[in-house]
Amino acid sequence: MDHQQRIKRLRRRMDSSGLDGLVYGIGANFTYFTGITPHWDRSGKAQAEGFGISAHNEPTRPACLFAMRVDREPIIIGNPYLLTQGEEPPFECEFTSGVAEVKDALESYFQGVRRFGTGHRASVYIRELLGDAFGDGVYTNAEELGQFMRLIKDADEVRRLTDLAGITDAAMEKVVQKIRPGVSQLELQEEIRSVGLKMGVDGTSFPPTAGFVNPKYSNEIEPFNYPKDEGLIEGTSIAFDFGYLRDGYCSDFGRSFYKGNAPEDYSGAYLALQAAQCQLIESIEPGQTRICDIFGIIEAALDERGYGDRIRARLSDGLVGHQIGIDLHEPPWINPSCDIALQPGMVMCVEPKVWLPGEYYYRVEDMILITEDGATSLTKFDRNLFEL
Repeated sequence: MDHQQRIKRLRRRMDSSGLDGLVYGIGANFTYFTGITPHWDRSGKAQAEGFGISAHNEPTRPACLFAMRVDREPIIIGNPYLLTQGEEPPFECEFTSGVAEVKDALESYFQGVRRFGTGHRASVYIRELLGDAFGDGVYTNAEELGQFMRLIKDADEVRRLTDLAGITDAAMEKVVQKIRPGVSQLELQEEIRSVGLKMGVDGTSFPPTAGFVNPKYSNEIEPFNYPKDEGLIEGTSIAFDFGYLRDGYCSDFGRSFYKGNAPEDYSGAYLALQAAQCQLIESIEPGQTRICDIFGIIEAALDERGYGDRIRARLSDGLVGHQIGIDLHEPPWINPSCDIALQPGMVMCVEPKVWLPGEYYYRVEDMILITEDGATSLTKFDRNLFEL
């Protein structure tokens, strides 16, 4: 990846935003601009390794900071060798071992700067340091500067995501072989982790789900009431949601199955869901199709097949996915209020679901790359496999 080109683009965006200085804690923007891929929580549910947690459930003292002035080359403040396992960081490093030294390094590097941007990772900690050093400077949220640049993936990023999608497909094939009477959701979820590690991933990008849905346990409010440690029985639907982390990038994927011979309405719902996903992919026109169009395309395809009410039962707000890359959930979210047009290089996860309360719940999720003349699914696991 070309870090210098990214820095040039970032400098232009800083200048147009009226920022003199920028600080990012460890997170997606930190990795994007430095190439360093530390362990940090992408799910928003767990504590990142090596961090303290504030009352706002965010990392408070990251091991490193990415700092940049609009008129100078960036630096890394902290000890990046703790994160890179001996690899050479791409920028000058200001080594620090405590909060006071971090503050001194920021004060020295940003001397004369008054207008700062910060990201949302460890923002409380960073703003406190900048406030102590520079008093009444101007501090703004600049997370979106990096987010905007990360939206369009370059060729290297597309390659990484494509390779990881292939691993995710292969993992699903192995996990399916373990779906047998008596296996529990917890065992399948552990199998997802184990299979991925054997295939060379760094870990899961979020806690995996193998959700059992059976009329014996379902109700009108929540589909997932099947006891997590109880064995699988015939007549159960199974909805998978999992992804992996490798070389700093994430996958996110979903398929559903039925243990036994499925009633016609059950199999019809899942096949309709897959058909709607395929219809969406085939209909995308880069520069013309907007993010806000996606739910409507899927909804209309399901209405044609008699299952529109099933998607509305689960996705009443029309939220049907997100972008993906270094972070698991990258903006913009795929919902009816976002009018951004799809552009080549975007990679999004589209995850429609159908739900018949008290009966079944099915989900499909694919990583979809927008190309120059359309779209293609990076995840290619068998769309017709349903009954097991």
